Amino acid sequence: EAVLHVRGEPATPEVITEATGGEVLLGRLQEALSADARFMRTSRRQWGLRLWGRDEYGGISGEMAARIDAAGGWMRIADLIGDLLAAFPDVAEGSIRTTMQTLAFITKDGMIRRRTVSDPLPPVPALNAARGVFRLGSEIRYAMPVTPDVLRGSGSQVHQALSMALGASPGGERSFTSAAGDITVAWRLSTTNGPYIGS
Repeated sequence: EAVLHVRGEPATPEVITEATGGEVLLGRLQEALSADARFMRTSRRQWGLRLWGRDEYGGISGEMAARIDAAGGWMRIADLIGDLLAAFPDVAEGSIRTTMQTLAFITKDGMIRRRTVSDPLPPVPALNAARGVFRLGSEIRYAMPVTPDVLRGSGSQVHQALSMALGASPGGERSFTSAAGDITVAWRLSTTNGPYIGS
């Protein structure tokens, strides 16, 4: 907080860490920035103080949606890209174009809009197309490789067919109770990686 007060402008976690003389580890600093309401992201990589009253960065998908809404529901793709790059120089054009291809948006003839409930979703493969997924009567079993990430409890991507079979269609989620605690399967429309199972 003191570093940002002295700078008077947003900074990356690396810049803030360097200004502390290395007394604060980068990982700990990033955790603190995310968890403390005094701080907010002002761009993809930069953080500022909430009391400055700046607009909070809502991620690429959120920023795209806000601009499309402000333009009346449709926007020229070239205008959207130009606006985002001007507002957030640390966002890559490739990331914007990749986000445009997610289920959250519909593109046509150089224009873009947000997906609505009336827009058809792309077909999802059958459950037997998902590797490691087995249906036994009313039961669905999912076998996954035991990796270091799994052992430390990280979430992971799952096949679209599995997500659908478990009741988590695009834009939705479903939680299950297990001996290890609640486990959520979710499929965010704005994700570039498809559905995932939580930690």
